[in-house]
Amino acid sequence: MKELFLRNLVETLILFPGAALAYLPLRNRLRTETRYLLPAVCAILFAASASTAWFSALFGVDNDVFLLPLILLCFGLFCLTANAPLPEKLFCFLNAVIQVQYVTMYTVYLTAPWEDDASAFTVRSGLVCLGLAFFFILLYYRTLTVELPDLLEDERLTGNQWSLLSVSLVLIAALFYWSMPEDVSLIGVGRIRPVMLVLLLFFPLACVLVCHLCWRVASRLTEAARIAEENHLLQMERKRYESLREYMDETRAMRHDFRQHLVVLNRLSEDGRIDELQAYVRQLTKETAVSGRQSFCANPAADALAARYADLAAVLGVKIEWRLELPRELPVREADFCSILGNLLENAVRAAGEELSENRRVRAIGRMLSDAMMGLSVENPCSRKIPMKNGLPVSDREGHGIGLASVSATVHRYGGSLDIKNEDGLFSVNILLCFPDPAKRKEGTGDV
Repeated sequence: MKELFLRNLVETLILFPGAALAYLPLRNRLRTETRYLLPAVCAILFAASASTAWFSALFGVDNDVFLLPLILLCFGLFCLTANAPLPEKLFCFLNAVIQVQYVTMYTVYLTAPWEDDASAFTVRSGLVCLGLAFFFILLYYRTLTVELPDLLEDERLTGNQWSLLSVSLVLIAALFYWSMPEDVSLIGVGRIRPVMLVLLLFFPLACVLVCHLCWRVASRLTEAARIAEENHLLQMERKRYESLREYMDETRAMRHDFRQHLVVLNRLSEDGRIDELQAYVRQLTKETAVSGRQSFCANPAADALAARYADLAAVLGVKIEWRLELPRELPVREADFCSILGNLLENAVRAAGEELSENRRVRAIGRMLSDAMMGLSVENPCSRKIPMKNGLPVSDREGHGIGLASVSATVHRYGGSLDIKNEDGLFSVNILLCFPDPAKRKEGTGDV
């Protein structure tokens, strides 16, 4: 029994590399610090492995009987400890499952001559399986830690798309389970073993290649979107600059003409023609009235964006209280900051425009709280209660809620915090962006 327990234990220890495969893509999105989570997860997995091995040895049943309960236990533990949407967690978990299945199948074909019966791993086979699993993690490491996390954070991939990808992984897992040989003695017949060893080598390469191609396409699309967004900001800045130039030209012409008006005003005053003087002043005031161009902040891109939504607010009869005390050079990419600010202002102005006229007010506040911290707050009246899910508002209207989801993703990318409240007739969004090492910032890259 002791030998059988050891064989079963070594076989079930495959849970550990499986957990690594599942957690690595979400290593920065865990609910608990790694130094606390890692020992707890390892203890739970070892207890599950030892219990399964003991029951298998005690009752003489195969480890496969406990396969489904082990998978459900691991998935429940993974969901409790990883902080990500369920479709993304499901995809990462199923990806780990099929990788473990692949390593197990390859080990079966590789170590078939060592097996002393038709179904069970020897201790040596189990150790080989563990070694191959950890080697596979090293081979797959960049994909797990760079490319797959980037895809998970891509705003263009929705929960439905991750769910569809998960369905494909379920089909692959079912295929692997169905293809697993029931009797290892049959593997040595003919050329089955060498052919399968060669064919199975292409599976991890295909996984890495497909993920890399998806990552490259997503990266190119992200870069194209960034360039388009920056071009849009440049166009807004250009229009803002042209508006300011027109205002300066109008002001210069007014100063030139005003000397002539002073001559007329002086003569009417000397002659004591007060009624005519007052009429002339009223006419002059009316003719020279020019709407001033307000400057909202020192940063040109944010100033142009604020001017755009100030115009929209004026059309909707919404008053905006501006307190954008931002420097000319932002510590984040202008495109990222303007994406956040633009989404918040658009939501706030349009929501305020649906309120009663006396409630149509928006407050926008943004400032550097320190060299390493930026705060942004946008507040608008909201007379209805908006349901929330995972900290974000939920709307049944098509297209609604996407802006704040995009804001959340951008804030998360900068390691910041997002707080959304809907209380006492007000809807407020408060954002804090932190930059722990200002010396590492690169202008225009958004590196923090």
